[in-house]
Amino acid sequence: MLILILVLIWYRSMLVYLMFSVHQHSYCIGLSTAWVAWENLQK
Repeated sequence: MLILILVLIWYRSMLVYLMFSVHQHSYCIGLSTAWVAWENLQK
């Protein structure tokens, strides 16, 4: 029973970590896209 609880906690933390890293990744992509658009506008 204890192992099941540990697995659930681990699974949930992995899910949170994955969601967090995906969110950071999309944020970086948005930032670089905005930077490229800004560079093109300056020309």
